[in-house]
Amino acid sequence: MHQLWTFEHEPTTLSQMILTDDKRKTLQKVLDELPNTLIAGKPGTGKGTFMNILLRETGVDCLKINGSDETGVDMVRDKIKSFATAYSLNKKIVYINEADRLSPNAQNSLNQIIEDVQHITRFFFICNNPSKMSDPLISRCAYQIDLNDPPAKSVYLHLLTILKKENVTVKDKSPIVNIIKKLYPDIRQMIGVLQSNVNNGCIDKISFTTMTDTYQKVFDLMLKNDIENVRRILKGYVDYDELYEFCYKQVMDDPELVKLPAEFILITGEHLYRNVTVSIKEINFMSYMFNLMKSEVI
Repeated sequence: MHQLWTFEHEPTTLSQMILTDDKRKTLQKVLDELPNTLIAGKPGTGKGTFMNILLRETGVDCLKINGSDETGVDMVRDKIKSFATAYSLNKKIVYINEADRLSPNAQNSLNQIIEDVQHITRFFFICNNPSKMSDPLISRCAYQIDLNDPPAKSVYLHLLTILKKENVTVKDKSPIVNIIKKLYPDIRQMIGVLQSNVNNGCIDKISFTTMTDTYQKVFDLMLKNDIENVRRILKGYVDYDELYEFCYKQVMDDPELVKLPAEFILITGEHLYRNVTVSIKEINFMSYMFNLMKSEVI
């Protein structure tokens, strides 16, 4: 089994990460000071990579929480509070990945805890969409860092370096530029696309499907009431927030795509709101589709 390039070539130091100069300086201060920090960015921009570097270089005790799996107040009380308040000779951090998935009540319950334990425990909130983080929680973070702007030229050089290390020849480098344009800022996906297009140590052409292509396919199948094929796509990776937003934009740009545009927008907004708290997001989306069909919106 071949090693995945995304893991094999993951940066192990801050200097190796693809960042603007100001972001690199700020992240270095985070490493030095360990303040409460919010790091935002789309998938594949280096959020998890930076946290791996932080944990390795600082040697702190860490409680890692997946905000998609554990979203409620009970988790904050049973796991975070007990860890954050416990005495330790070592520095401690609570690392909440996908923190924007935490329920509003869970976010609110963290406010006082952060202040009470600031002398022994710091908090790192990693998220895709900071707009879903509460203002009081954000205000308790000394740094709020957005990683959505990796320098495109540095990304290009990074991809070429990986190809060289893997002894892969590329006849035409222009498709690599196209990858960057279409998938920016998701460096991880760019690397995955390159690896998937290698054939006998060479890349002749590059083909790939973007998430936008996937969302378009789901939307088109919804209009055809094709339940089976929509569900088949949902079995793969889907960012449901992005999918609802895509559907919303399609109808706002061209209301004639559906029978009842206003009702479509209302139902979309309702299920997008539910998406924050439901445990099985696929069920919520299929309920959304059935709701649209039942209401004869599509």
